[in-house]
Amino acid sequence: MNDIALQVLSRLLVEAIEQRSRSSEVHVFDFDDTLVKTKSKVHVTSHDNMGNEIKKSLNPKEYAQYKRQANDAFDYSDFEDVIEPEPIQPMMLNLRKSIQNLGINNVFILTARSNPMPIRMFLNAQGIPEIRIFAIGSSAPEAKANVIKKELMSRSNINGVTFYDDVAKNAAAVRALRDNLRGIKNVNIKTIVVRS
Repeated sequence: MNDIALQVLSRLLVEAIEQRSRSSEVHVFDFDDTLVKTKSKVHVTSHDNMGNEIKKSLNPKEYAQYKRQANDAFDYSDFEDVIEPEPIQPMMLNLRKSIQNLGINNVFILTARSNPMPIRMFLNAQGIPEIRIFAIGSSAPEAKANVIKKELMSRSNINGVTFYDDVAKNAAAVRALRDNLRGIKNVNIKTIVVRS
């Protein structure tokens, strides 16, 4: 192959990579109970009316629906690791296809966990490339919606978002961005509540 042919081939390859990174759509995945099931629990210590200590351990789905009491103390230490992970295979396949179709810059993980490193290590072990992980350290649905809003506002080329989460109120908060962004940015927002 001569130099001109190599230059043309190289330019076409660069253009294909740039085109993929300019995709107008992003896919956002929750981690716990969306991509993987783990044995990680949130440990809650509270007191009853008599002052007796009550301890509970909640899985991520139970925690998302838990009604907080004024005297609750939360221990999130289980989430400093990915304990006994079981990938949810259809969703892991969906993540891989999203990366392949949209490019690595247009797919990310958005988790209530505060430490992204255990997730990074798990994904690396699964052969998933270095996608971005937003570990927000909050279970508030608005916190996830705010990260997505910030991403949309920072990238002018995005006009579509697909958000995958196992918690309906997280999906509702992201769906509410449609009204929140009306008149500012025209974005098609699709939310999928994952049943695992």
